[in-house]
This record gives sequence, C-alpha cells and structure tokens, in this order.
Amino acid sequence: MMNDFDFKSRVTAVFTILVIAFSLSGCGSSPKTKEVDLIPKYRTAEEYNNLATVAGQNGKIDMAISNYKKAIELNPNYADAYANLGLAFAKKGDYKNAMAAIKKGLAINEQMAFAHFNLGIIYAKLQMNDKAEFELKRATELDPKDPGACIALSKLFAKRGDTQNANNYMKRYADMVPDDPYSHYNLGLFYLERGIKDSALEEFLLVIKTDPNFKDAYFQLGVIYHNENNLDKAIEMYKKTISIDSTYYNAFINLGDLYYFEKNDAVSALQSYNKALAIDFNNQYARKMVSKIQEEGKR
Repeated sequence: MMNDFDFKSRVTAVFTILVIAFSLSGCGSSPKTKEVDLIPKYRTAEEYNNLATVAGQNGKIDMAISNYKKAIELNPNYADAYANLGLAFAKKGDYKNAMAAIKKGLAINEQMAFAHFNLGIIYAKLQMNDKAEFELKRATELDPKDPGACIALSKLFAKRGDTQNANNYMKRYADMVPDDPYSHYNLGLFYLERGIKDSALEEFLLVIKTDPNFKDAYFQLGVIYHNENNLDKAIEMYKKTISIDSTYYNAFINLGDLYYFEKNDAVSALQSYNKALAIDFNNQYARKMVSKIQEEGKR
C-alpha cells in the first residue's frame, strides 16, 4: 500500500450548454441543424477554474494551467484557483511554481485542507520532511475525517524510520477506512515485528475478511500459527496461500520446515522443498534441505 504519495484535488462542477437549432428554408426543404454554444464569450473566474479542472482531469495539464491563470487574472483573490494551479504545476513536476502557487492560495485562505495536503506531499517528495510533516498535520487538523493525510503521514514517518508514529497514523487511517485491507495488513506486520501476536492475528484476519484473496495475509497467519505450534491451522494457511499463488515459494519452504521439523514427515517435506526449487532453482536453503533429506534417506 505504500506506494508513492498522491496529490489531491478539489473538484467543482462544470456546466456546458449546447442546443440544436432547427431552421426551415422554404416549403418542402429538409431541416438543417446548427450547434450553438450558449457559454458567454467572457467567462467568469469560476468558469475558467471549472474548465481548468476538467482539462486537468483529462490529462491536459497545460490547458489547465492556462485556464487557472485566467481565473486568477479575473479574480486575484481566488484562493482555490491558486491552489489548483499549484496542483497542475505539481503534476508536471514543476514543484517550484507549484509551491509558489499553493502558498499564494493559502495566504488568501489558510483553511484549505487540500492545499496543505498537496504542499505537504511536495515537501515529502523533495525530502523536506519537517515541512512535510507540518503541512500534513495541518491538513488533518482542518479535515479530521479525511484519511488521505493520515496515510501520507504514516508513509512519511515510515520512511524516516519512526515506526511508532507511522503505526499511529496507520491505525487512524484503518479506523477511517476499515474496508482497506492494506492498512490492516501493514498494522499486522507492525504488531508481528514487535511480538504482539494477538493484535497481529486480529489484523490479518480482518484483511482476509475484507479481501479473501489476499495471499500475503494468509502466509502471515500461517507464520503465526506455525510459531504457536498450531500446525494443522498453519498448514491450512500455507496451502491457502499457494492456492491463490502457486509461485509463492516461501509458503512451500515453510511447509517443508513444518513437515520436516515438527511432523517428522520427510516425504512431504521433500515434496515441498522441491516445489520451492521448481520456482526458484537457486534457492540455497531449499537446496540444502533437499540434500539433507536425500542423504538421510540413504542411511
């Protein structure tokens, strides 16, 4: 889930009116159609802003920039247009102009959560982490119910190695977006790495409840059950992982270990290790275990 940061836009409505006028040129003549654009020749700042938004959504970034600038020319105090202009520049990778435009918008209206969010994302991309943290936290203050800033802060803290804060914001995100399996999966990993197995188990179970084909969650459940010596349940989870992804060689290796070390079933262990090698022929651990079992079989 932790891909690169995404920007956020404020979307407004656009209304374009086209009518068809029919005219008759004498008795018995066929009707002719004419397309009439009823949008005023001189548009308002809001109309230019809306046109720019649609252009940006359709990938026409230069057109969007041009129309946002026209909106600002007509209304120099149009805070949203400045913020949207900054977003358009950011999409082009022009972060210098993007930051300048967003800051102008915030100087007019400091309460725009989405503008603080986008400014924070730009700072994060430029590795200006302290400024990114400030802006993203301001976004959460202004819009506490928006999960976007929470996940962005979680990513930011994770990149900085601050796992505690990363987890706190991930938890807030998961509470706001309970149907997102990735947030629960990342929380599960966080708890598992710290030995909080009960909480990890709970999060991974939430993952597969939300997404029954989330292979990594089944694998992690297998690891937990394996470590708790709940072997039949561990086997079930590893096999479920493999049923979803037959190339998941770590599940075959863990199955091999479980059969060999816990169940003393060398035949099943050998089958599992060989299946892992069929996927990754150079896997040194699986090769070593296959050789070990084969040597023991000769005695």
